[in-house]
Amino acid sequence: MRSGPYDMERFLLEISPRVQRRCERCFEIRLQMTAIQARLLRIELFTTTLLASPYQDQELLRVKGELCAIENGVMFHFEDFSDGYRESISKSRELGMYRQAYCGCVYSEKERYQKSDPPKR
Repeated sequence: MRSGPYDMERFLLEISPRVQRRCERCFEIRLQMTAIQARLLRIELFTTTLLASPYQDQELLRVKGELCAIENGVMFHFEDFSDGYRESISKSRELGMYRQAYCGCVYSEKERYQKSDPPKR
């Protein structure tokens, strides 16, 4: 399955008035798109790799995933995999896999490069 486009303009328009809640809205956008694809492809269950990150709000991911699942008639698999985060880093390096060092949004990238000036969440 191919991944969909990253609509940066939409993301920025929706997030800019409420940067402090950007992760919440981003989870809604991404999980909704995933739930829709699962429904269209007749896949009963979906999840997200964000559940492996100790830097993401696991409870917020669970709530948003379950809401998107209900709206689309599919199921969301929630399991906090963040305890295995360090092991996943080691294994992916061992296998030569690409690892993105931030969640993907421009605000997160700024935090990565300008640690002394992180945006407020």
